[in-house]
Amino acid sequence: MITTIDIGGFVLSPDSPSVTVQDCTGRQMADLPLTFDMDGREYTIGHEISADGHRPTLTPDPAVRAAAQPVASPRNRQCCDKAPR
Repeated sequence: MITTIDIGGFVLSPDSPSVTVQDCTGRQMADLPLTFDMDGREYTIGHEISADGHRPTLTPDPAVRAAAQPVASPRNRQCCDKAPR
């Protein structure tokens, strides 16, 4: 994910593995975690913040794609060239 804000910025949180969103006065507005759990396994989210602090780039661990399971039913995963029944 890449996003940009004009007023305020993004900084690495000193207290936890997260990116903190700050307003223009430096007040914490939100935290974006840099780890998540899926099926009992913790994955990391790679991060890079632009030099001016206005644009973070967050990249999930590539192992997530390999571990992910489809959530749609087999019928819904079929080719969509037929009208639904």
